[in-house]
Amino acid sequence: MSATLSWLQAQRVNYISLWVATLALGVYAAIFFAALQLLLTRQHATQGAKYLLAVTVLLFILALVQIVLNFAATLFSAFGDPANPDPSTVNLDNIFATVDNFLTVTTNLVADCLLAWRCYIIWGRKPAVITVPTLFIVVGTVAGYTYSGYSVQSYLLAQVGIEGYPSPSVTVFNELSREQDLENVLTTVFYAMTFASNVVMTGLIVGRIWWLHRNFRESAAGIDTRLYANLVTLFVESGGIHSTLLLLSMATVSSSSIGVYEAYAIVSSLAIITAGLSPTLIIVLLALGRTANPTAAAAQTTMAFAAPPRVRSESAGEFRVSVSDREVVDVEVTGVRMISLGKEDGGIHGSGASRV
Repeated sequence: MSATLSWLQAQRVNYISLWVATLALGVYAAIFFAALQLLLTRQHATQGAKYLLAVTVLLFILALVQIVLNFAATLFSAFGDPANPDPSTVNLDNIFATVDNFLTVTTNLVADCLLAWRCYIIWGRKPAVITVPTLFIVVGTVAGYTYSGYSVQSYLLAQVGIEGYPSPSVTVFNELSREQDLENVLTTVFYAMTFASNVVMTGLIVGRIWWLHRNFRESAAGIDTRLYANLVTLFVESGGIHSTLLLLSMATVSSSSIGVYEAYAIVSSLAIITAGLSPTLIIVLLALGRTANPTAAAAQTTMAFAAPPRVRSESAGEFRVSVSDREVVDVEVTGVRMISLGKEDGGIHGSGASRV
């Protein structure tokens, strides 16, 4: 059973979570515009790059809309007597909260589909690989939208859901209590399935990169393969942040403690931001050479998510490796090769599958 908050307590939680989410959105905005500039200025943009650009923009818009809605709800509810708030203000706050529920599920659905697509591409377009994660996504999305539907029904039943107002009839009150319990279960399922899909797909991506690193190291002795290890670190770090927030949201959503509920409000608000921030961060860090050897004098390695030619059955398309003294960065996390580090007049080239 979730915590029951007074109007004043609810507003305090809203202020804190809005402040934290706004700070996170500021960080997200800086990373988003950097990624936007990189995606818009890249040469020879492919269809995959256009899709990636569209999804990146959509994720940012969804996060921005949720913050704007939360700000509007907080602003409208700031006026009046906290001990006896106006019913219309409370109803408006409930409407904003209901819309926010739908947007939260939609944001996670888009982010999870992007992660599933990356996993599918990296594994050589093998549908069987993403079968289980896709099932998690479907179950979580259905639970999330069902919960959002119940929140609409609860709003229509009671019109007021905050302590301090005239109570509805006993029948309506019992129905609201039953629906509240269902909402708690469905919300927990939503966060659990979203967490599970993120962990499984991140693990599949990391495992695939590690396997390619192992085969590439055996077949291309003398070439620096630390790029693979850095890619593993990048995906684990970026995906780990969002997964941790999902896990914390799942653990705190049904608590009857007001303090724990406040923690839930904060971590769930941050999870909204990190759902889009994590994939956007990958684009920027790759473009900035975060995954490349920082030593300028050392030979640099270029890779795509594919196996070396000698293990053609593991290949995902065309394989290319270049070694050079000058770095040329060509980034796209999905659709084409992730990084090109090479010079035009030489290098080691192989043929297999370079499209991600």
